[in-house]
Amino acid sequence: MRPVTSRPRVWVLIMPLIFCLAFFSSGANGHLINPQHGSLNVTEGGAYLVISIPASAFRDIDRNLDEAISIAEFNQSRGAILRAVNRAVHLSTETTSLVLEGVMFSPEISHEDQNNVTHVVVMGRFSLTETAPATRLQINLFGLGANENFFKILITRGSIETSIKLTPEEPSVALTGLELR
Repeated sequence: MRPVTSRPRVWVLIMPLIFCLAFFSSGANGHLINPQHGSLNVTEGGAYLVISIPASAFRDIDRNLDEAISIAEFNQSRGAILRAVNRAVHLSTETTSLVLEGVMFSPEISHEDQNNVTHVVVMGRFSLTETAPATRLQINLFGLGANENFFKILITRGSIETSIKLTPEEPSVALTGLELR
């Protein structure tokens, strides 16, 4: 008979690490999410956002002004990226503006130039603690390129799904019919 131990199985500890390495690997050739697309999954305790933001939306991180964001520039500008996300990505009610918490982000690399960051995948959570029927999602981080001036976001709550599009002219939208709590 084997002794009972309280140690978790090794795979329980290793699988999250493998997932994180695969997900945040800057050398990956595939895209984690389509450019300028995202999802907002609303649950009882929060709203979880994943969005692909054009690198050109982070205007102050192109340090050599070559109109491209290198891996080195991306890594040197992590604080500036986080500050930009905190300023420009909000879920708000009539009385409160919620910032994205627990923000994690990863660079999306160009297929043509492995040193060029094309998009930044941002993930985080909005804490929802009260009923907020007049909730709005606002994102003000649009890219400079001709095809970088929109976001398409799938919003889900349980079995309810809706798709929204944000543009510089309309950077926020009311989340009606989701009854956020």
